[in-house]
Amino acid sequence: VGSIVNNALVGGGGETNTANNTASATTAVTARPVPDLELTKLGPASRTTGQTGDYTLVVENVGTAPATSLITVTDTLPAGVTVAGPVTSGGFTCTVAANVVTCTTNDDIAVGVANAKTITLPATFSTVGNKANTATVSVPGDANAVNDTSVFTTSVVDPILPPPPTPLAADLAVKKTGPASVTPGGTATWALTVTNKGPGNASGFAVTDTLPAGVTLSSINGADFTCTAVTLTCTFTSVLLPTQTAVVTVVGDVSSTISGTSIANVVVVGPTDATPADNTDTLVSAIDRPAAPADLVMEKAGPAVAVAGEQVTWTITVTNAGGQEATGFTVGDPLATGVSLVSGGGDGWFCTTNLPLACVFPGTLAPGETAALEVTGLLDADYDATSITNTASVPLANDPTPENNSDSVTVPVAVPIEGGEEEPATGSPSPSPSSSPLPDLPFVPEDETPDALPFTGSSTDQLLGVGALLSLLGLMLIVTGRRRRTVG
Repeated sequence: VGSIVNNALVGGGGETNTANNTASATTAVTARPVPDLELTKLGPASRTTGQTGDYTLVVENVGTAPATSLITVTDTLPAGVTVAGPVTSGGFTCTVAANVVTCTTNDDIAVGVANAKTITLPATFSTVGNKANTATVSVPGDANAVNDTSVFTTSVVDPILPPPPTPLAADLAVKKTGPASVTPGGTATWALTVTNKGPGNASGFAVTDTLPAGVTLSSINGADFTCTAVTLTCTFTSVLLPTQTAVVTVVGDVSSTISGTSIANVVVVGPTDATPADNTDTLVSAIDRPAAPADLVMEKAGPAVAVAGEQVTWTITVTNAGGQEATGFTVGDPLATGVSLVSGGGDGWFCTTNLPLACVFPGTLAPGETAALEVTGLLDADYDATSITNTASVPLANDPTPENNSDSVTVPVAVPIEGGEEEPATGSPSPSPSSSPLPDLPFVPEDETPDALPFTGSSTDQLLGVGALLSLLGLMLIVTGRRRRTVG
C-alpha cells in the first residue's frame, strides 16, 4: 500500500542537453479489500457466589470488505463459572461442552459498527475468585488477528451473611408411670416419658433410671434410644421436636423377700435445662403382700369321765387362724378300739355313718371363723382300760402350720358296780357301822391311778373334767365296807 515511482533516462549521440534526458511517473498502490473482525467482551464487574450475570460478546467488522464466510466465536469459561446451553443470540447458535462455549453464524457481517452483532451468554458464578473469561472470534481471510481476542474479569466473593441466630433451647420434662403396687416375686413395668416443651429441638439427651432396693433390671429399651443396662441410662439418638415425646420402658423383677411397705423409683433426664424441677420424677408403688394362707387349728374336747357300756361325746372345733379362706376340708376321726360310732355332725358338716369317721365341710371358713361338730361313740361294756384317747385331724393343703391340724383328748373310764354283797377291796379301810350307805362307785386300782391327767389344750370343758375327776377320786378314798369289782 502506498505509491510506485518509475524513472527513465536517455543518453548518447553527442547530446549536449541532458536536462531533458530523464522522466518519471508515479502510480498509487491501494490494499485489497479484506474483512477484519474485532471482538469485545463485557460482563458483570462483581458477583457473590450463587448469583447470575450476563456476558456480552460484540463482533464488529473493522476491515474493508464484508465477512462472508463462517464466523466462529469461542468462549472458554473459568472454573466456577457455568453457562447453560444451548444458547441462540445475535444470529449465533451456541453450544456448551464442559467449560467451552462455541458460537457460530453464517450471516455476513458488513463493515461498520452499525453492523456489529452481539451475543449474550447467561452465566452462574459459584465459587470465589477473580474470574477471567477469554473469548476469540475467527473468520477466514481475517486481515488482523490482534483484535480477535478479548478478556473480561469478574470478581466473585461470598455474600456477607448475618450471624446465625442463637439456636432456640429445648425444655425437657420427664414423667414416670407404672404400677400402683407391686407383688413380691412378680415383675413391674415402668414407662419413662420425655416431653419436649420447646421452643427448640432436643437431641443427645439422656434418661437415667434408679431402681429401688429389692428390684433387679430385667430389660430397658426405647425407640431412638441407645441404652446401657449397667447404668440404666438411655441416650436419645434422634431429634425430638417441640411437643413430641419419647418413651423408655423399664421392666424389673421384684424380689420375693423384698422388705418394707413401698418402693420408690426415680428417673432423671439431662442435661439440666432452664426449668430443672421437671427434669426428674419419682413414682412410689405400694408392696402388695398377699394374705397369709388359710391355717386350720383343731381343738378337741371330751367329757370329764366316760363309763364303759355308755355313750361318750367329743366336741371338735376347727378355727381358721390364717389370712385366707379355707374351703372344702375334711375332719377325720377314726375313734379308738373299743368304741363304735353312734353319730357325727354339726352345722355345715356332712359325716359318714361308719368308721373311719370322715366329716366334710364343703363351705367356706373365713379367717377367724370356727366350725364345730360333735362325735358320739358307744364305749364297749367290757372296755377294760382306765382311759380312752381320741385323736382327730383336719389336713389342709399348703397349711403353714400342719402341726396344729390335729388334737387328742384322753378321758378316764369308770366301770359300773354290780349289785349284791361286795367284799372290801384289798387294802381298803373297814366300813364304819355308823356310816351311811354310799352309792356304788367305780373302783380304780392304785397302780392304774394316773399321776397326772394329760392336758391337750386350754378348753374349759377339759378343766372342768379334771376337777370332777379329782372329786370322784376323793369320794372313792372314803368308801369302806364295799366290795368292788375289779377290772378284767
